[in-house]
Amino acid sequence: MIISHTVTSIVTYEAFALGLVTKAYIITPWCLPAPILAIVQSGMDIRACLIPIINFIIGVIIFYPFFKSYEKQETEKIASEEETK
Repeated sequence: MIISHTVTSIVTYEAFALGLVTKAYIITPWCLPAPILAIVQSGMDIRACLIPIINFIIGVIIFYPFFKSYEKQETEKIASEEETK
């Protein structure tokens, strides 16, 4: 969803702009876990590990209603299939 990426980008940008977290300036391998990657890229700023964690939580909050809606549709579909048998 576009909303999730937009909101997390704004949160990350604001954290950098307000000086809450050091900006990433070190190029690292992409295969590191996100919190560790953020710490290393920011020059070992431990606060940087909060950005991916906060962004993940924001993404879960935004996507949760869509997951619940899908789950409701699927349970209704299964219930209607069972009734027709």
